[in-house]
Amino acid sequence: MANLHEAAPGRNAKTSRRGGVRSCGSRLKGRESWHRLFQRGRRNLQSAEGFIGMARQIIDVCETIALEHPIRAVHDMCRVTGLLVEAADRLARLSKCISETYDRIDEAPASAGDAPARMIADLQRWIETGTKLARICLPS
Repeated sequence: MANLHEAAPGRNAKTSRRGGVRSCGSRLKGRESWHRLFQRGRRNLQSAEGFIGMARQIIDVCETIALEHPIRAVHDMCRVTGLLVEAADRLARLSKCISETYDRIDEAPASAGDAPARMIADLQRWIETGTKLARICLPS
């Protein structure tokens, strides 16, 4: 009997295997459709949180050095502006990922698993992160 994991000579291994022998990707297709979008959204959220955290640290440093080193403080605040723009961009990407994830789960609710609970937790973090961004951009 031929080894099922060996490709036929001159053929692509993907097409030379029988359908049942293919990788586990076919079993998880429904899960993967929303899971990858969810993970992409989570990475965008973590990235936005990181940008906001770096901006907050730079602002704190600028507040302490502004009198002695005003030019450096201005340059650092320009960096803060770029970081906050990146954070806002990542939050916008997250919004798109959440919308697409919701659509995918709506298409196949049986394969959603724990997606609704995970999405709610990430939505809460999204709101908290957006609030932090707004506090930095619009100080009271």
